[in-house]
Amino acid sequence: MLEDLSAHVLDIAENSTRAGATEIEITIEESAEKDLLLFAVKDNGRGMSPEFVAKVTDPFTTTRTTRRVGMGLPFLRQSAELCGGALTIDSTVGVGTTVTATFGLSCVDRPPLGDMPSTMMTLVMGAPFVHWKYRHVVNGREFTLDNYPDSTWTFIDSKTVQTAEGYVPPIHDFSITRRDDGEDITEQVLAYRGYTFLLIAPHLEQADDSNLDLINQIYEYALDNGYPFYCLTASTESAVARWRDITGAEYPFCSTDATTLETIIRSNPGLLLIKAGKVVRKWSSNR
Repeated sequence: MLEDLSAHVLDIAENSTRAGATEIEITIEESAEKDLLLFAVKDNGRGMSPEFVAKVTDPFTTTRTTRRVGMGLPFLRQSAELCGGALTIDSTVGVGTTVTATFGLSCVDRPPLGDMPSTMMTLVMGAPFVHWKYRHVVNGREFTLDNYPDSTWTFIDSKTVQTAEGYVPPIHDFSITRRDDGEDITEQVLAYRGYTFLLIAPHLEQADDSNLDLINQIYEYALDNGYPFYCLTASTESAVARWRDITGAEYPFCSTDATTLETIIRSNPGLLLIKAGKVVRKWSSNR
């Protein structure tokens, strides 16, 4: 059984990508007044026939004719119903699918929501060409994933909203110099029409090392898929060498002004996904 609800969201959204979806919207609502926790995953993938929809919550169903559906959905339905909620699946072939699960928020048997920022990061990294939308509502207030409360917070009255589209400010007024040969590659990086990952670490000596495995996994993903990946830092060569020693980092390091890096993202390190000199996504490692 999946341990928390974010794992179910991940499982369902990954099914959406396998179904050929190019747009996936994830909505979460938490309401103390309604005693409600709801999450929904909506996609524009291939969709499922009514006959297959009727089977996907059967744990003994092994048919995979339309999309991959694992054991997660039967367990999710059982968990939702145990907490006074329900699992619904609305799907039309050629249009898409919406999976919605509801729970009593106060139910003692309800699984925890889990780490949604990390879940969204995993999804975006795994399918960067999908148009992702994320909307999280908690008792009527909003915040973006960049300011998402971490596990040390206690939710009393908050809400989350993020959409993939919106204003994407151009990156400008800074330089990127390769450490290995001293070449200025600023124009090369910003003019590149494809996706580029930038690991922003103003001060490696003080960088948060709690997500080292994830950073290395993202680098390997970028390498496997032909996406450039650079670490931008203002640290000394000895600091870079120490970072390589403790992390096993194989990605290239470049020099950029510390103040500029701290302006780009308030995290050490943070991760940017850019395309043609514009920020597409950014993620913070701050806790």
